[in-house]
Amino acid sequence: MSRTTILLTTTLSFALLSTFSARAVGQEEHAEELKEIIEGIAARWETLPGMTAHLTHTFEWVLAGETQTTEGTIHLADGNRFRIDTSDVILVSNGTTVWQYTPKQNQVVIDRVDPGRPNASPEQIFVAFTEGARAEWIREERRSRSESLVVIRLHRDPQEEPATVEAWVEVPRMLVVRLAWSDGAGNRHSYDLSAIEIAEQPPERFEFQIPANVVVVDMRPPGQ
Repeated sequence: MSRTTILLTTTLSFALLSTFSARAVGQEEHAEELKEIIEGIAARWETLPGMTAHLTHTFEWVLAGETQTTEGTIHLADGNRFRIDTSDVILVSNGTTVWQYTPKQNQVVIDRVDPGRPNASPEQIFVAFTEGARAEWIREERRSRSESLVVIRLHRDPQEEPATVEAWVEVPRMLVVRLAWSDGAGNRHSYDLSAIEIAEQPPERFEFQIPANVVVVDMRPPGQ
């Protein structure tokens, strides 16, 4: 799997953090607040009509001493529908079919969305990323009198990677706007959402029109 594909699939888990089922732990004085935040995030996503945001992924490659940044736009709607546009790749799902278009390779890969397959959909990716995690209060970053960012740490199975993930939750909107973690090699990853717009998404946004004269690789079983 290419680094770009890993970026995109992981991004989906980030954008859908609203569905996670982490358990609240941490300092006693913040336990109730943390519980309210976790429940609020889940409730917020259940009533979300759709979302558009600017996405920034930063990858700090420790061994090479390099920092790589990828930016794009992400659109989300219910029913496993999503669209991510970057300069390198476009990933679109209408809930049953997913298209991955790589302009530089002049190629489109088509596959079906299989809920039973790990990483097949945002929900599946997210569950694999956070299932069984414990949430710990880290700090609060005040933005204004009415807004703040609460930073929490998700503790996952030590055998999984990443074992810990930090999430920035925008309060009171209860939206996760940043994720950060280090991988096994010590490289640092961060995903940021900005310019978030909560609104219904047009259905045609989640259908992909294949450009002319591109190589089409259809991974779907015959007849689908």
